[in-house]
Amino acid sequence: MERRYRLKAEGYTFESVAKRVGEIFHMPNRDLIAPGKQPHRVKARSVLAYWAVHELGMSVTDAGLKLGLSQSASSRAVQRGRGIAEASGVNLEITKNA
Repeated sequence: MERRYRLKAEGYTFESVAKRVGEIFHMPNRDLIAPGKQPHRVKARSVLAYWAVHELGMSVTDAGLKLGLSQSASSRAVQRGRGIAEASGVNLEITKNA
């Protein structure tokens, strides 16, 4: 909970998280949000869904609406995103030196 409030206080929004995911996966936001089942896009969108729900505190339904996913597809994306984020060691927060 404390981390969620700190991130919001630092100005993290769905859009800023989407920008960060775009930087990590080297894709523009329009490609990240656009529908499609290309593996690279699915990975990025899944990490975005995971961070939106678990880091920002959005509901799965709200995150799904922003991504154009149904509630069930969004729920699966969040679970998939957790595995991808943990396996690849990506981090939401931008370091001050970066």
